[in-house]
Amino acid sequence: MSHYDMSTTTDQFRLRAFGISDAGCVRESNEDAFFLSEPQGLFIVSDGMGGARAGSLASAMIVQALPLQVFAERLARDVD
Repeated sequence: MSHYDMSTTTDQFRLRAFGISDAGCVRESNEDAFFLSEPQGLFIVSDGMGGARAGSLASAMIVQALPLQVFAERLARDVD
C-alpha cells in the first residue's frame, strides 16, 4: 500500500489531496502510481492494469513523463 497526503490553504479555498493505492485481494504487488503537485494543480492517477505485462513500469512512466510534458507546455505558453 502506498499513500501521500498533502494540504494547503489559500485566501480563496483550502485544497487537500490524498492518494492511496492497494494491491487488493487478487494481486501480489501494487502496480498503480500517482503524482500530486499542489503548486501546479496537477493530480495524476495511473492504473497499473494489474496482471498486464509491465503494468507497474507503464504506470510509473506515466507519472514521471506526464508532469514534465504538462510543465513544458505551460512554460511554453507563458513564454509566448
